[in-house]
Amino acid sequence: MGIILQSPASFPTVRLSDAQEIFYVFLIIPVLLLCVVVRRLWFHPLSKFPGPKLAAATSWYDLYYDLFLNGSYVKDFPKLHERYDHNEKESDIIRIAPNHLHINDLDFYKTVFHAKAVYQKAPSFYGNLSLGDSLVSQTDESKHHIKRTVVNSTFSTKAVNDIAPSVAQKVQKAGDLIALKAQRGQPITIQQVFRCITADVICDISFGVSKNLVESNEEYPAFLTGIDEFASRMRFTKNFPILGSICLHLPNRVKRHLLPGHINLAEQCKPLVENVLEQNQEKSAHQQKKTMFHLLREPDQEKNHPGMGFDALINEALLFTIGGSHTTAYTLSYAIYHVLSAPEILSRLRTELEGASAAINEEFDWHQIKNLPYLTAVIKETLRVSSGIPGNLPRVVPAEGILAYMEIYLCLAIFFLRFDMELFETDETSIEWSDFVLAVNRKPVKVRITKDHLA
Repeated sequence: MGIILQSPASFPTVRLSDAQEIFYVFLIIPVLLLCVVVRRLWFHPLSKFPGPKLAAATSWYDLYYDLFLNGSYVKDFPKLHERYDHNEKESDIIRIAPNHLHINDLDFYKTVFHAKAVYQKAPSFYGNLSLGDSLVSQTDESKHHIKRTVVNSTFSTKAVNDIAPSVAQKVQKAGDLIALKAQRGQPITIQQVFRCITADVICDISFGVSKNLVESNEEYPAFLTGIDEFASRMRFTKNFPILGSICLHLPNRVKRHLLPGHINLAEQCKPLVENVLEQNQEKSAHQQKKTMFHLLREPDQEKNHPGMGFDALINEALLFTIGGSHTTAYTLSYAIYHVLSAPEILSRLRTELEGASAAINEEFDWHQIKNLPYLTAVIKETLRVSSGIPGNLPRVVPAEGILAYMEIYLCLAIFFLRFDMELFETDETSIEWSDFVLAVNRKPVKVRITKDHLA
């Protein structure tokens, strides 16, 4: 068998016209990008609003903060408002992205987040959380209302009364563990302890079964590790939603490497959901504990709720385990830090709690405990200065707004509003931390606010 060798003349050649075509292809991309930037900076409907030019030109400005600065863009908003808020007509409004405005106005916040507001959740944000049509991701107002109505009873006063003794037991076990480690001189990661408590409580409320993380005495339980891994990739899916969606449809063995948190947490929640589905739906109300997921599982014609299957319940489980554990634990950690950092507050709080020791240690009475005035003040102030939501909650401007043919978003950072001194009849130079007990029965909340709180 012979070998045929082609002469160099027979090889395909690139004509000059082909080279020109390739050149124009590579040239048109930066030209188009330049046109987009020019439009966003000078001809965009939001171009009149002040803000960083780079943020107005590209959403990668936010991406840089998310991927390289630990998502700290929102912490720069106070400085940006000070730098760019010079126009009285558009005061308290800055442009933080090509199609995003941040508004620092409490009255407008109430307008946007009102129950019947016309500003709906931004699908491009809530739909990228990889939680399907869960309660937080649901952008259809009517469907969200139906689901919220179904689970409302699990947050009623009666439900709180029923769960209170169980919560007290978990707190007591955690307290015993802390005391034991203190006696041994071992360090304590207090936020992990709180996360174990809150994860056990939310699982009890949601599924009727506790994970018993407090009793496990593990510093980093697999359940909490799954939550951390899931949360850590949210910045990635937020900025690259298409890649996140593709990853979710890949085989599990591939997805486990790309999105380990999603798979690990889903596997942790799977037996909890299966337990709910396997329970006999024919049992009467007095025979079966009606937890949140039992209510979501069952169809309810009166409330127009069709019921939910396994996959939908898994998405809800991911939502409630993350939202019900980490955010609450963070708030508790915030309270502990500030109380221990202020000796006068610690002393006054301890004195009040010692006076109510019978209701705490002997015959637990949470009704008496929740009416303790100084404890109530500490709780209220903690809820104000802490924030379970670290970033923005974007809403879409309605069709009758500034622009009808594209999505324009309004962003409001909740923690930012909580440090607005216009809410309080005082200023940060004339108050002390110990004065915040006035928050119990009065509108003004007196608290020393420093730049460290925004760090």
